Amino acid sequence: MKTVISILCLILGWCQISLAQVGINVWPPVVDIQVLPGESKTGTIQAQNLGAGAVQCVAQALDCLTDLDGETILEGDDPSFAASRPCAKWVKINPEEFSLIQGGSQMVRYTVSVPAEVNGGYRLALVVNTKPQKVTGTGTAISARLVCLVNIRAVGTGTKKGEINKIEFLNQGGKNFIGVTFRNAGTALVRPTGILEVKNKDSSATLATSGLTVSKLDINSEKYAALPGMERRYKVNADHLNSGQYLLTATMDYGGPELTAAEVEAHLKPAPAPVWSGVVQPGSKVTSPLATSAPDGSAPLTTSRNRRPAVLKAGPEQVKAWHQEASRLDTAEQYGKALALWQKIVQADPGNASARKNLERTKSKLAAMKKAKRR
Repeated sequence: MKTVISILCLILGWCQISLAQVGINVWPPVVDIQVLPGESKTGTIQAQNLGAGAVQCVAQALDCLTDLDGETILEGDDPSFAASRPCAKWVKINPEEFSLIQGGSQMVRYTVSVPAEVNGGYRLALVVNTKPQKVTGTGTAISARLVCLVNIRAVGTGTKKGEINKIEFLNQGGKNFIGVTFRNAGTALVRPTGILEVKNKDSSATLATSGLTVSKLDINSEKYAALPGMERRYKVNADHLNSGQYLLTATMDYGGPELTAAEVEAHLKPAPAPVWSGVVQPGSKVTSPLATSAPDGSAPLTTSRNRRPAVLKAGPEQVKAWHQEASRLDTAEQYGKALALWQKIVQADPGNASARKNLERTKSKLAAMKKAKRR
């Protein structure tokens, strides 16, 4: 039995990677479907060409995972990738290859045939790639890749079980956060939400303020998913908190038979100093030491407001070689490495307009891909 699915658009807006000559949108970026075991459902995604010329596209279904912070990892992107609940082989796509003229669009139909023995929730990625296209005047070729995440729920199956197993202070990009890690121990995809209560436990506080609730903060108000059998860390902004000792109590509802809660006492240091994080069991209390080392256990981090950054020196031939390598990395979609190299070139040769332009393009591409993946 095949029916046309009802698409739930969880993100309002188009996912976009747009360069001067290659630009493509895919809509929607996320699809939720419900299907009985042993049945099939069919739906469509739309690819649109916003670039300056015609492009050749290839559509495929890939298994995928998420990392701790929800970034999507596609099959083939990581040599160690191993899907715990593979489902891409359930999907047939039509057409698999197509051309898009400038401003043109194409509806891509997919059919998900779910085996009778499935249990719970699954996620796969529908990926549209453009074939590498030469960029006029550069001698390089670029391509674009857009992803639509498909969440599948096998109706009448799956278990919901989970717990909070970590609460931590984080410092990322000079900002403080509180990270609450939820472990999905069931077979259903869940979207846990909750409240984080922050109480003052600083020894210097007066009797009137010690134990006082400083903040009550929403956890995962965006309702990002936690995949079956995996951990997902939800971050809450903590920039409003002063340095000191706090009691952090997190309570989350994941749709299971009961709520899950955990509590930890921890010390927050001012950014950008390293901060402590501790593993907790639900309902337990842990008192943290003052942070003396970096989050990865390495030597303490040091900063200096008066320290000037070292000036990178390189000759024209070295800069040219870096430029060629950065272009190659962009073509290979290794944007993180390319970004670091473009920054290196700009530091060594501040007047290099081409490198600055490519740096901004790579930044935009990384930002667009990150936004599309974090769902």
